[in-house]
Amino acid sequence: MTDLTDCSNRYTAVGSGVFRQCGTSGGNCLSIAVCEAGGIVLPAACGALSQLTFGSAQTPFYKIFDWDKSAADTGVTFDAGQGCVNELFSDNGGVWLMEVSADGTTFHEWSVYKSIKDRAGFDAYGYIKSWRSSNNKLNQDFKLYTDVNDAISGGSPWASCNYDDSAAGFPRDCCCRRSNAAFEPNRGGSGWGFFAPSTYKGNIRWPKVRLSMPAAPLPR
Repeated sequence: MTDLTDCSNRYTAVGSGVFRQCGTSGGNCLSIAVCEAGGIVLPAACGALSQLTFGSAQTPFYKIFDWDKSAADTGVTFDAGQGCVNELFSDNGGVWLMEVSADGTTFHEWSVYKSIKDRAGFDAYGYIKSWRSSNNKLNQDFKLYTDVNDAISGGSPWASCNYDDSAAGFPRDCCCRRSNAAFEPNRGGSGWGFFAPSTYKGNIRWPKVRLSMPAAPLPR
């Protein structure tokens, strides 16, 4: 337990009343009321984001991109912004999730990016939109998984990646999804299976894609 004065000396106070450190969210020290509500405080740069839950632990994620093949221009219909995305990436230990919809309604977890190396200042927002190899190599800097449960357990990591097509977003031709996955087993990004906020959008094999991030590190 800590009082408000001690909290504000070390953190930015969020909430009202008596404060304790139930685990910080970014640089925030959380009030008891916030802790009891789950302790999730989004970065100020994010504003209000839609919450989704994934995996056996029902881990909360927050939507950062919506993409629609039928939409104008790049197809992006919601973008949380670079400041929000990069701050979430720093707060959550380097995780994002891409989901896809084959019918435009039902979404499937498709690929989870999970950092395995601390990379200060990494531009997650830029790499999602334009998938690159610099400071971003599979099994050196990050791992990929088919879903959130695998990302938590470390099960069935993806085996290969390529990069550096300026018009191709995450995860280009990286491969492959778990062999017993209910949706698109053994598939990867080849055959136009990636996020494409670009002129490639008409080739993508799904009508809709969305990406989200947790606000805190995944459970262990």
